[in-house]
Amino acid sequence: MARRTTAPPGPPGGICSDGRLLRAWRWRPASGGVVSDPLRCRREAWYLVHLRLDPPSPSPSGLTLTFLEDAQPVLPRGLWLHPAGPDAGQRLAWVAAPARATHVQVNLAAPLAAAARALHLHDVAERDPKCHPLAAVPRWSTYRPPFPLTRVVLPASLAALAPMLPWLEVELLERPTSAEALAARARRAACIVAPTWIADPGLDLADLERLAAQAWVVVDLETLARLVASAGHAETRVVTHAASLGMMSARVTYADVPTRGLALQDVVPYATRDDRGRFRTRVLRADRAWRRYAADHGLATLLSSETPWARHHDDVLSAARPIGGGELLATDLPWLVAGAYGPLVAPHIATHLLQMHLGGPVEDVLQYWTRWDEMPVVVRDIADLARRFEPLRPVRWRAETAQIAHLGLALEMPGPAPTTAVLLQTGRMDNAALHDGLPPEPAMILMKMLAREARERTRWAARYLAGTLVLWQFDTAAGLKYATGYAAAPSLPERVRRVVVRLGREDVGGAPTESGQVRLALPDEGFCGDRSIQFQAELTGRIRRVIESARD
Repeated sequence: MARRTTAPPGPPGGICSDGRLLRAWRWRPASGGVVSDPLRCRREAWYLVHLRLDPPSPSPSGLTLTFLEDAQPVLPRGLWLHPAGPDAGQRLAWVAAPARATHVQVNLAAPLAAAARALHLHDVAERDPKCHPLAAVPRWSTYRPPFPLTRVVLPASLAALAPMLPWLEVELLERPTSAEALAARARRAACIVAPTWIADPGLDLADLERLAAQAWVVVDLETLARLVASAGHAETRVVTHAASLGMMSARVTYADVPTRGLALQDVVPYATRDDRGRFRTRVLRADRAWRRYAADHGLATLLSSETPWARHHDDVLSAARPIGGGELLATDLPWLVAGAYGPLVAPHIATHLLQMHLGGPVEDVLQYWTRWDEMPVVVRDIADLARRFEPLRPVRWRAETAQIAHLGLALEMPGPAPTTAVLLQTGRMDNAALHDGLPPEPAMILMKMLAREARERTRWAARYLAGTLVLWQFDTAAGLKYATGYAAAPSLPERVRRVVVRLGREDVGGAPTESGQVRLALPDEGFCGDRSIQFQAELTGRIRRVIESARD
């Protein structure tokens, strides 16, 4: 009789370099799931973790990595993987091996092990997307277009964008009859120029400049490059970069109306996925001729490219030039959001950028964020908030164990002792394990914005923050050596409103709500912070309402 064999308990795959499998997983059963034998890894290398699921799930997938120095654990990492594009069966995340790491081990919970069809760790370039939650960003309302944007002339081929522009009256145009007719229709409005309009009715660079002198004009990168070359100013190229494992991103290099909601030097995912699963982005090459033309004509790069190759950084993804009483912008964003170049890896960020490029409204309290990898640095930086953003103070509470610290920030306006407190408890913020705690970045932004209200003594602060002690409390197993930078938390007044905020995770968290607590469950921020601005809007709005209700 043939001997029956047992299927391996974990998915195939292993550690890869340049797309080639170097070392394969060997799995064994473990408590609650499966664990791999340790595989050798590179010190201080970045790895793209690629998980294939069947059936796909709408929720993020969580797994645990343990980096080891020989056989001794060095760093545990809880990692959440998200779809990058419309295929929910393909999940991605980045992780950096610490300096002492020689091996890595993977632990999968039983449900994920059953659904996983492949798991690979690819040795790749450093992950680009980054945020600056402590940046002293201005109120976004200080950036304004030269005239109120209430209308947009939209090519009929981009009609799908209309629902994304609710503050604008949309006028669809198949083809203008002449440059003069287009100028008359677009005066003191936004106008997206279709590439086909250059040939019919026939527009040159001078026509675009005359149009932009009285309107807010958006043109794609290739069209602007062709027109600049035809006018004899500069010969440059528009090229498309593609990589199967390397992310394409956009860096904010200039702060103005089109980049509201993002801090200077923020890096956001900016790519599509093609039929082969490659990341793709189209750029206008910022060669010497282009840079000379841009300097001579006042054309500022708003978004520059980040690719896996250093020689292909700093090309143009978005640029703007004020002309007369209007503006000329060059970007592929309208066509990217409309799907002309394939599915986007971060559609929410691209939609936000498009809305900002068309002068859309944005709340002053919102800011893009994504998760930082170095949690000890974040703990240190939170303690430094008090120096940069008065009247915040770093505070700590007594901890039950030496492995977890209870740290946070206190906000109290000068004046009489507070009679009310709002205590925001966000749970674990580190990445040492899988949990439903809030990442630190959105709470840092929230507290920074509340401090600005208090510092500027706005009408809202005078009514709701005066006499109220606002506390943010988080737990962390990382950065414990920086806990000495946090002073003892103040005593609470008699009236306390406790708010427990958690991420809506499957199979983690779910502690019961105690009497008198408000519990908020939020969806996570998506791939590299794709939904972070929407997340920040919901978090800030709900916490502000709690603060208001505590005073009423």
